[in-house]
Amino acid sequence: MGSTEESNLAPHRSGCILAAFGHTWPSDSEGPAWRQETLARLDSFGRLVPGWDSYQAPPPNARARFNAAAALDDLSSMDFPPHRVAPSVEGGIALSWRKGDRDANIEFFNTGEVLTEMRDVDGMPIIEDVGSEDLRAALERIRDCMERWPPAADAPSRAASGPAVRRRGEIVPALYRS
Repeated sequence: MGSTEESNLAPHRSGCILAAFGHTWPSDSEGPAWRQETLARLDSFGRLVPGWDSYQAPPPNARARFNAAAALDDLSSMDFPPHRVAPSVEGGIALSWRKGDRDANIEFFNTGEVLTEMRDVDGMPIIEDVGSEDLRAALERIRDCMERWPPAADAPSRAASGPAVRRRGEIVPALYRS
C-alpha cells in the first residue's frame, strides 16, 4: 500500500470506519461459512502485485476490495453466494454466478465503478452501470437472472439492433474483452 488513497481506504480487521464509504470492514466471524471464506479471499487480493496475471494487470486496490466486501453483506442476507470470486485484469474484483446455461457477473473496479453483466434469453449481454445506492437492487436482479428469466422489470432489455448496454464512459468488463 504505497499511495495515500490506498492507505486512507485500507480495510483493517479492527473494523475501523472508512470515511469514504461510511461502513466498516466486515468481521470474518459473522455470517455463513461461504461469506467468511470469500472475505478471506478478498483480503488475500491485497497482497497481489502489479502484473499478478503475468501481463500488466493492476491488483485490486482497497476500494475494490471494500466494495466487494460490502456487497457480501447483501449477498449474505440474500443467501446468494457467488460461484467464483477473482481479481480482474482490468483492476478490481469480479463476483460471478453460473447456473445451467445462465451466468451473471458484477465487477468492482479500482476506480469505484461497479458494473453488472447478465445475458438475456437470446444470450445477448446486458451490461449495467451500478450506483452505490443501487447495489442491492443490482444484486437482486442478478439473483433473479439466475433463478428465472427475465430479471426484475426495471432491468434493461435487448434492443433489436444489439445488446442493451448502460455504462459510464468506455469501460467494458474484462469478462467481455477478447
